Amino acid sequence: MKNYGWKIFNALKFYFIVGMFHSEHDALIFLDYINSRHPNIRFTMEKELNRKLLFLDVLIDNSDTNSFLTRVYRKKTFTGLLTNCFSFTSYSYKVGIGLIRTLVDRAYKINNTWLGLHEDITKLIEILKKNLFPAHLIITVVNGYITATHSNHCPRGYPLTTSPTFYFKLPYMPFFSRHSEKDSKLHQALL
Repeated sequence: MKNYGWKIFNALKFYFIVGMFHSEHDALIFLDYINSRHPNIRFTMEKELNRKLLFLDVLIDNSDTNSFLTRVYRKKTFTGLLTNCFSFTSYSYKVGIGLIRTLVDRAYKINNTWLGLHEDITKLIEILKKNLFPAHLIITVVNGYITATHSNHCPRGYPLTTSPTFYFKLPYMPFFSRHSEKDSKLHQALL
């Protein structure tokens, strides 16, 4: 069954919902319903173009019939102008908690494939270099972010392999249990 993507938003361009409908008729019924809820709020609707739909700063690609692909979207008018590395701004606002980390976090959370993330990070590196950020600094922040967060989020397509966790239930034996506890803590500290 073919799905149609629709972006529904009000006249002030506050995005309300992205829905999947099986036909244009279903989407129009839903649009009429939400417009009938309050006389002062009016929503409009856009159809997807080339099986792609723009929603805030996300490009939703519906080309694959089994799933969506999401990517970071930048308008054609995007100039790439960001805070310059040599601007009179605190270092933490540019690197640690600021610009670079925020942009990497955005790309990581929006993309649902590792390939899309890689392409967006590559574009991001080019943009940051044009704003005079040194490449080694960008790479350090990107690697640190990915290393710190990859175990909590696995974009579709490349499952992370993790070593299995084993649990053992042992009876308590005073002398043996104290030594086993010390040995296990020492072993965990070495890992």
